[in-house]
Amino acid sequence: MNRTIVLNWKDSDPAPDTLHKDREIYNAADQKEAYLYHIEHSDVDSYIINCSSLTIVDVKAIIRHIQYLNAIITIILYKADFGVFEPLLQGGTVFIASNMEEAASHLRATDKKVRSTNRIQWPLHGEYWESSPSDRKKERVMVTSISSGGCFLRSEKLEGLQAGDGISILFHFRNFDFLAEGSIVRINKGDGAASRGMAVSFKKVSPQTERYIQEIIDEKILSEIMDMIK
Repeated sequence: MNRTIVLNWKDSDPAPDTLHKDREIYNAADQKEAYLYHIEHSDVDSYIINCSSLTIVDVKAIIRHIQYLNAIITIILYKADFGVFEPLLQGGTVFIASNMEEAASHLRATDKKVRSTNRIQWPLHGEYWESSPSDRKKERVMVTSISSGGCFLRSEKLEGLQAGDGISILFHFRNFDFLAEGSIVRINKGDGAASRGMAVSFKKVSPQTERYIQEIIDEKILSEIMDMIK
């Protein structure tokens, strides 16, 4: 289901659930409530922020928090003065709507396949080895991005690897280790060390491991967001 969170809604405004009949509209009391709902419902694909009583500094901070949760989410600035808020517009992601009809139009354009799980840019450490070789030579890696569906492994040692190869990854998190199997979907041999590595899609992941991965992601997201809005 497509979901939209509305923030800073006023009693004098039309009921937000009239915006779009085929999506769930969640009217959050404040930022904390909005972000908690978003973490619990990773398929949120849009926000509408009533800017009538907010400064550009307020809205800029809210946009930063939202994009931490999902960098490509649609954000609609409702009742925003174009002359004031124009610097915040981002092609394809942040829009201004002067009325409900314009807001609804942006929502209709947003209807698309949405995420089913949260993800986060987060360095973890781990080891991987190729699934086929008998020697099982392990390579240490940094896990810079992870979701319950896959991850990105930063590594300088990419020789001999190609898309489609199966690998096993042992993740180290706090005092726990957990294992996941996957296949390489993309090799990035860019010049910068930070970008060199491989994108991996998980497979043969037990429901328990998948839940565990999602729980540590959600815990990290919640911790970071709560620090941001203190």
